[in-house]
Amino acid sequence: MSVGRALARGRAAHRALMRDTVVIARVVGQTTDPVTGVVSTAYATVYTGPADVKLPPSLETQKALAGDRRVELSRYDVTLPFHTAVDFAPLDVVRVVASEDPHLVDRTLVVVSVGYSARRTARHLSCEDQEVSGG
Repeated sequence: MSVGRALARGRAAHRALMRDTVVIARVVGQTTDPVTGVVSTAYATVYTGPADVKLPPSLETQKALAGDRRVELSRYDVTLPFHTAVDFAPLDVVRVVASEDPHLVDRTLVVVSVGYSARRTARHLSCEDQEVSGG
């Protein structure tokens, strides 16, 4: 079997495992209310579709303090179909809209890095989830 055929079969198999649905958006602008000083961020959706979202078991959650609040940073691996035509970028926002794991639904993640390789079976996004708890 050729490498090309093996990759095509692997990509189809990997796609079949993508049972979560995500919406990925990118910041396209910000405005500041001149009276209140509140900053509003505008987003544009760049992808809606299947994904596989998981917290790799080998990664530990990092804990830090932000002022008087405890922040836990967790790294997630988000895989998308290999032929997704979007040029994803750090700071894109991933929102899980459907999953068989109820813990993931409505979770918002921020893209930290994007993995590229012609020999992968899926597009990989390394993302962070921030949980903030009161101090």
